[in-house]
Amino acid sequence: MERFDDDHLNYSRQALARLVLSDASHALAEQATANIGTRHDTGAHRGEFIEQAMHLVEQAQEVLQAAVLYEREKGLSWDAIGEALGGITRQSAHAKYAEAEAQWRRGVVNPITRPTTPKGLASLNAPEAAYQPTATARRLDKWLREHGRPAEQQDEHPVSGHLPTLTTSAAISQLLDAIRHATQHRTQGEDLARLFDRKAELMDRIATEEGREDAREMAAGARARAAEIRSQQT
Repeated sequence: MERFDDDHLNYSRQALARLVLSDASHALAEQATANIGTRHDTGAHRGEFIEQAMHLVEQAQEVLQAAVLYEREKGLSWDAIGEALGGITRQSAHAKYAEAEAQWRRGVVNPITRPTTPKGLASLNAPEAAYQPTATARRLDKWLREHGRPAEQQDEHPVSGHLPTLTTSAAISQLLDAIRHATQHRTQGEDLARLFDRKAELMDRIATEEGREDAREMAAGARARAAEIRSQQT
């Protein structure tokens, strides 16, 4: 059975939103850089440069949306977002980005839909940067070390090293959301077992850091549940 990465559970929603913004900005920068050279101008078709510019505008809108979602994860109000968008009302800002925010909130809980048949294809419900954050951060680290400003070129981890941290309480909240979603959608097998493995790890951490016996018991219960799920596969 194919394994699907659950790396996103190691990052806070705020960090994931920041990585999506960073990745969208990187794509825009790469496209803009491609438009600088003039070597192939003589072979361009009529209107090609306008089409390229329009594509940049579309990508810039994606960056803007990612920025709004990141600011929302940071707790910024719709009033403040409307002001930052040029002084539009909170109602206008909400109307423009509310659906994108709702889609983001749904997608970050379940960033990928598993195929229902052996030959089926998985589909992403969230940007790839939110599904594979570690790989994305490493790729952007490398790009900034090569193309960034001097301070970023001297920083070994200019992206991954400065992301918002994931607190234990936030990790538990995100994990419970994922387990709730998996239960509602009847997720089975290794994917579900791994969620309970993670719950056990988090409860062990709380038991060790806070000396809570109830957390130790919950960790044992989560391990038992993971083992039960795996036994049903054999």
